[in-house]
Amino acid sequence: FAEQHGLAVRGHTLLWGSHTPDWFWRGADGQPGTRELVLQRLRQHIATVVGHYRGRVYAWDVVNEAIDPNQPSCLRDDRWLQVVGPDYLAEAFRASHAADPQARLFINEFNTHEPAKRDCLARVVKGLLAEGVPVQG
Repeated sequence: FAEQHGLAVRGHTLLWGSHTPDWFWRGADGQPGTRELVLQRLRQHIATVVGHYRGRVYAWDVVNEAIDPNQPSCLRDDRWLQVVGPDYLAEAFRASHAADPQARLFINEFNTHEPAKRDCLARVVKGLLAEGVPVQG
């Protein structure tokens, strides 16, 4: 529909901690998955989805609702942080860029009108940019 009507499409979302299915966190033996297993699944998911729409979706919300101003790291204390560590954001953005280097890549966050949340979001994005992670917004 969008292509037929000349509409730009923004993809939402590739990684959302509260919507990651339980199987994603388990190994083949039913035990908790390792960091590397989870990252491999994340990379495959992003390569599959973004690759399928490469050149057709102009932007992606790569990571959704990862910011928590009540945490010292400014990151939500969820399974992504607990299993992978804070670099899960960089991994997701790098995988997205590899799958479609032309797509614009975003962190999607709510309540950024609140100063503490906005400051944390800015801190996280500046840190990613300082590491050379391809974040556009």
